[in-house]
Amino acid sequence: GGTLSAKELDGLAALANSFQSAINGLTQEPPSLQLGALVKLDPNLFTGLQLDAQLVTSSGERQTFELRLDDQTRSLKLLGPGGEVKMNFDTQGGALLGNQAMRQAAVANYLTQFDAAQQRGHGDEHLMSLFKDAFSQLNSVDDDRPRTAGAAAALNRNSRLLLNGLADFNASVSQPTLQPNPVKPEEADYFSYQVSQATQINGGPHLSVEQQQQASLKAAWHQGFNPLVALQLTRDSESQNYRYHEVDDQSNSTTRLGFRNGVLTEARVSQQASQTERVRSYQNGIEISDVDKHFSNSKDRDLLGVLDALLRKDSEAQRIGAQSALEQQLLGLSQLWLLQSNPAQIKH
Repeated sequence: GGTLSAKELDGLAALANSFQSAINGLTQEPPSLQLGALVKLDPNLFTGLQLDAQLVTSSGERQTFELRLDDQTRSLKLLGPGGEVKMNFDTQGGALLGNQAMRQAAVANYLTQFDAAQQRGHGDEHLMSLFKDAFSQLNSVDDDRPRTAGAAAALNRNSRLLLNGLADFNASVSQPTLQPNPVKPEEADYFSYQVSQATQINGGPHLSVEQQQQASLKAAWHQGFNPLVALQLTRDSESQNYRYHEVDDQSNSTTRLGFRNGVLTEARVSQQASQTERVRSYQNGIEISDVDKHFSNSKDRDLLGVLDALLRKDSEAQRIGAQSALEQQLLGLSQLWLLQSNPAQIKH
């Protein structure tokens, strides 16, 4: 019932413009996500944001858009004819957040994993583009977020050494299941990708931090023998010339840090990735081959000695007044603990 100040009116206007931009982006062809000021709430003006929209795309199909933001969590859901995008973030009061360079490297690594999943699983490129837009823009919320201690007061720069600097999250992107072959309806086409990060912090004199990153890809699709000719499957046996691919990939990376009275006592990293693909080939409806491919790789690392050496060098640099190179050196090693979905990318 009060009167809005000029600053509050400006803030509402910026939100309204960004909401309109988001709707415009989602209804264009191909759709894009443009959240703008929606994810840059001024905490002095807004405690939270809840937006729900039902849209009609340029092709006349319905699409829903849900966005929730407050000082602890944020979530987004897009549901349309092309599929569904969902993600939820938990900032833990900003305790996990690293500097911008660390966070940009982690986001870039995740975007690379998303592209690889879309290509490997023959997912819809436009839907994955929306997923990437949402992930990048919702992570950008933390660019200017204060690093409050909150429930994890014991965390400091050293106890974040092997963390990727991002808020914990759960995210998924999936496409509607299709049954393009009337002869074999059990051979469904689908694409489902899930990725998450969870961090556990146990405080006290024996501080321990564990961060786990995981990803899962499940996909299947039909592919004709001639890539230049569109596959049209009918009940006619002469149309039944194709390969049916099924993919099931899993990957995870776990980082464990331990401290005793502020001294680093444990620094371990474990990376695993597996890729499985089954390809069945049919000629005139008769199965001519059934091939399974499996590739996996894993690596466990004890990085305590590496980190001890880097911390000693950094301490010596600070003692003589030189500029710290610790964070840049850690960025150079970050592929050793960031998620790798391709077994070939896990270094030995």
